[in-house]
Amino acid sequence: MISSVDLSGTAGLPVISELLTGAASLSKCSSTAADSLERAHDRWSLLSDAYAAPEEHQVHRAMDGPRDAARAARHAAVRAAEALGTFAAAVADIRRRRLELQDAVAELQEKEEPVVLPGMIVAGAETPMTFAEAMLQARADQLSQDLAAAEDQCIAVLHRLAGRSTAARTRAEQ
Repeated sequence: MISSVDLSGTAGLPVISELLTGAASLSKCSSTAADSLERAHDRWSLLSDAYAAPEEHQVHRAMDGPRDAARAARHAAVRAAEALGTFAAAVADIRRRRLELQDAVAELQEKEEPVVLPGMIVAGAETPMTFAEAMLQARADQLSQDLAAAEDQCIAVLHRLAGRSTAARTRAEQ
């Protein structure tokens, strides 16, 4: 009986539909906000010819900052949504491969007497690991590594976007 193949590294995978819904919501909200600010800027620009004062250049540029910030936010939201979509696709693939691995483990469990090779003992296990179990464990370990890599990639994109947003805010405040 196989008890030594550890799939805990991919237990509790994120719900793909939640990732995709979050990505779509992020895109929609940022697009709505950016569109609203674009419309406000367009309407304000119609008044610019009618406004004449010593500070008119400063007033005319007053709506440029919000419009530019809205454009940057929309771009960042699109990139974040893409990152979430890419992560969701990776999770779907890992989930599929995990199910295949679970089937392979169940198939191996049905075999009567697995051949045990010398030295194939899992730390903390009561019985030595067979070659077939070791191969299945290697697949399980790869799944865990693939999940960690997909998470890291998504997080890296989000961190880069957060860094750009912070830099853009700093420039806008100056």
